Amino acid sequence: MKHLFLLIIGLIFTLTSWSQTTPTSKIILKNRDVMTGQIIEMKPGEYVKLEVVGKNVITIPYSDIAEIILDASADSKRSEAPAEKASNKKPKESLGSKKFYFETINEVGLGLGMGKIYGFNYGPLLPDAEDPANTDTYGGFYTVNGIGYKNILFAGIGIGILGHSGISDDSDAFKYSVPFTIDVRYRPLSQQQFSPIAMLGTGMSYVHGSFGTFTMLSGVGLSIRFNERFDAQILFAHHYNRFSPQLSVENGLLEEFYSGAYVNYGGARLGVSYRL
Repeated sequence: MKHLFLLIIGLIFTLTSWSQTTPTSKIILKNRDVMTGQIIEMKPGEYVKLEVVGKNVITIPYSDIAEIILDASADSKRSEAPAEKASNKKPKESLGSKKFYFETINEVGLGLGMGKIYGFNYGPLLPDAEDPANTDTYGGFYTVNGIGYKNILFAGIGIGILGHSGISDDSDAFKYSVPFTIDVRYRPLSQQQFSPIAMLGTGMSYVHGSFGTFTMLSGVGLSIRFNERFDAQILFAHHYNRFSPQLSVENGLLEEFYSGAYVNYGGARLGVSYRL
C-alpha cells in the first residue's frame, strides 16, 4: 500500500510538472474564432498542431491564423502574424499613409451646345446667312490618368472620344472630336465621404483631320468616397472648342469660314476614380 501511494504521488507530480512546462496557448483565427490548447508541433508557414481538451489534435493551416498567443496566462507572450513572420515581408502600406499615388479617372459625358456657333463667317458662302444656333449634341467617353496627393489634388493626362450630331446637317466637319488635355482636380474635403470637386483641363483636340483645335474643359460637382481606393463623381461640365483654321484646314475658303470660330457645350459627366 505504501508503494502504491508513493507511485500515485510521483505520477501526480510528473503530470503537474509537465503541465507547467507546457503552457496553454491560444490561436486566434482570421475569422476571429479562438482555439485554446497545447502546441505540440509548429511548422512556420505551413501548419500548427494543437492538442485540445480530450487529447484531440487539430491541424490548423498557417493561412487561417491571425495571431498566436504562446502562453495564454501571459498576454505579453504573443507571436507576430504568422503570414508576415513566415514570409519576412513588411505589411503592405495602407493607401491612407501614402502622400502620392497613381489614380485613374474614367467618365462618360453628355452635353448640348449653348448659344450660337460664334465666329463662323458665312459671308463668302451665304452672304445673307446668320450665325445659326448651336444645337449640336455630343456624348462620349473620357479617361485621365495621373498622380494624386492625399485625396485632395490630382493632376494627369486625359484623352477622350466624343461623337457630335454635327454643327449643320449637311456638314461632316464636326462629327467627332478627340481631346488631349492636362487635367487638374481639387477635392477640398479630403477626409469626408462627400466633398465638392472642381476640375480644369486644357489642351488640343483632333477635329476635322488635324490637331488644330484648342479645347478647354471645366466643371464643378460632387465627389463620393466609398473607400480609400474608390470614388464616384458627378460634374456639371463646360466644354469649349476654338478652331485654328490655319492648322485644321487647307482650303483657303474654309480657312476664312472657320476663322475665329468657337463653340460652347454644357452637360453632365459621371465617373469613377481608382487609386493604386
